[in-house]
Parts: sequence; C-alpha cells; structure tokens
Amino acid sequence: MKKSLLLCVLFLVTALAVLPGESADGVLALKEAYMSTGLNKDGSPKARVPAYVPSTRMLAAIAECTNVTDRTKITFLWYYLESPSKRIKFAEKTVKSPIQAAFMTFSSTVEIEKPWPEGNYAVDVYVAGNKKPLTTILFPIRKEVKNKPAPGKKVEKKPSPQSSPEGVFWTPKDAAAEKQNREKLEKTAVKKEALFWKNPEDFTAALEFASACAALNDAASLALAKALYEGLAETSPSDTVLAGLADCYARLFLYEKAFTAALRRTWNPLVPPTGAVSQIVFFAGVAGDWDRGIDYLERILADREDEREDTLLALASLYAEKARAAQDPAVQKECRKTADEILDRVIDSLPSFSPAAQNALVLKKELERR
Repeated sequence: MKKSLLLCVLFLVTALAVLPGESADGVLALKEAYMSTGLNKDGSPKARVPAYVPSTRMLAAIAECTNVTDRTKITFLWYYLESPSKRIKFAEKTVKSPIQAAFMTFSSTVEIEKPWPEGNYAVDVYVAGNKKPLTTILFPIRKEVKNKPAPGKKVEKKPSPQSSPEGVFWTPKDAAAEKQNREKLEKTAVKKEALFWKNPEDFTAALEFASACAALNDAASLALAKALYEGLAETSPSDTVLAGLADCYARLFLYEKAFTAALRRTWNPLVPPTGAVSQIVFFAGVAGDWDRGIDYLERILADREDEREDTLLALASLYAEKARAAQDPAVQKECRKTADEILDRVIDSLPSFSPAAQNALVLKKELERR
C-alpha cells in the first residue's frame, strides 16, 4: 500500500510536538472502516480489534464517512466465509444519517447467545443503493492456537492470550499495564485538580490540570479540559494553551473550532508556525476537510514568511489528498497540478541539498507514483 502524502508531510514537516460521504468536492467518501469491541452509551465506537474469540457476544462494524448529508444511508452486509468463493450472509443493517455533517460515524452490531463459529468473516459497507461497496472489512473469529511440543521436548509455559470482556485479544500483562497506566493518569489528574483548587487563578496549576484531564481522553474529562483551556485562552492565549485547546476540540469532533484554534497559534510572531501547520494538516486528514485545511494554510502563507517552505510542503500534501478523495476527474487533475507546481516552487527556490528541497522531491515522487 502506498504511503499517503499526508502521512509523508506530517513526518517530514513536523509531528504534533506540542501535543502529547462526501469528499471535499461534494461526494460522500469513506474515511475509515474497522471492527470494534462494541459501542459506548453515546453511540461512539469502543476499542478497535483485528479479530474476535468465539465467546464474544457482540461484533461491531464501524464506518467513518466525511461530508454526510441528511439523506445518506449506509448499509452493512455481514458474511461468514465458508470458503474463498462461498459467502453466507447472516445479517444486514442500513443506517440513515439524521443530519448533515462534515464527519459522521456509522455502525452496525450483531449479537448471538451462543459462541460464534470459528472461521473468517467479512462486512461489506455500501452507500445504500450502490452496487459496489465502499470497502470490505475482513476479520477472523478463532480460539487460541496451542502449538504442541515435539515428543520428549519440554517447553516453557507462558501466559496464554486471553480476551477482554469485549473480546479483544489481550494478554494478562497487557491488561495489567493498561490498568496501571490508567490508574497513574487518574492519580495525576486528582493531584493536579487539588493543586488547581488551592489557587484557581494560578496559570500553571490550571494548565497542568487541563493537560491531565485531556490525557484521560474520555468525554467528560475532555469537556473539562476544553473548559479550562478556553478560560486560559481568554486571558493568556499562549501557543501551548491554544495547541491544547485545538486538540481538545478535535477529540470532541468540534473540527471548525479546532481549525480556528490552531490558526490562532500563528498570531504570535515569536513562535514558528510549524506546530500550527502540522495541527491543521492533521485536522484536515481526520475531518476529511481538505478545503478548510488548504484555506487556513494559505492564510498562514499570506501572513508568515518564516518556515515558508514547510508550509508549502504541507499545502501540497493537502492538494494531493484532495485529488485522491475527489471523484471528478477534472478536480483530480487540477489538484494534482497545483500540488506539483507548489513542490516545484520549493525545489526551485532552495539549494538541492537543503532538507526542504529534499523533502519536496520525496513528496513529488510519491505523487508521481499514484
């Protein structure tokens, strides 16, 4: 599978160092599809899984789509693969979007009382009425495979993989480490909260409490972190505060606010725009909103001369991703042409040995291979 230009530019320009349907041309596009352990009470997917054990009660298929209209219908067809050429359908579900949204998650779940038959399974994801699926999710259901030792040979016993209550393949060591990490994060949050309430006007205490809440990454904690960051941004809109605020908005799917908060980071002339550029590229990829990402990067180019080449690289990557998502050949051609021209500008304006020029060449070759 070819590496996306978006991933290339996130690696080549910068990572998010400060922070721990319809495509952009108007046609619905699938952003991602995967299997999950189930759904939370608010309908959001739980942990992703590549496989299940037979004792799993619920199987959950997730499809994340961009630019969804209020008439969009997504159909999930579930199959047991008896052989490579024989599929047995055992479930079907169509989900209708009640609203128009730039990003929406659709899901289909199947439950049975008895253990699932071992074997390979598939879920076809369609836009209702279309003959060709958007994608097919493949996954197995299997028990632990026990390798028999050769006669007379002693084998050291190791803890066998177990499944979590939701059916994830999970070793006792994994579970213990996850629990320990969660407990550590919760203890940190409690400690930071106590320090905050001793002096709510202390900037550092509020910032550290917001960061600790964001690290917990559940809806309630993120909402509290967002409120804290918003209060801090009113009085002291530092780059760290705005980066944290933008990240919280994005995790809560408030993408318009996330883009705006990231753009605000470029108003400080003492801070390079690289972090803001990386965030905007990341949000554009997560939300599938290439046009907004392009617009915001062009604003940065108009206002900031420093780190210009890195911003141009990011802009080229978004045009390339818009071309990839577009279904209109004319839009694809125009976006590819624009991306290529931007990369040529970087290459022509810098010595060939400079990092930015070399990165532009890498992205240009990746674009040519598509």
